Amino acid sequence: MVADSPFARENAPVLHQGVLLNSPALGEPAFVRLLGARAEHPWGPCMWMPYGELTPTVGDRCVVAQDSRGGTSIVVWQPAPS
Repeated sequence: MVADSPFARENAPVLHQGVLLNSPALGEPAFVRLLGARAEHPWGPCMWMPYGELTPTVGDRCVVAQDSRGGTSIVVWQPAPS
């Protein structure tokens, strides 16, 4: 696939910055609030991956990708400062 093809442009994920609204356990979905969004409703469920033994918690910043089918995944998250 060529990176500048119409297929690539139409199917490229959309990235959003967000903040975690829950502290999911392994295997549970995460929900986020998008920064700059007009609505305050939660976004999700979002898939996510742990960092070693760390799991995301409420208030952690994240980047959420939305694919062409509307699926959402947290592609990276950063623990909130304590």
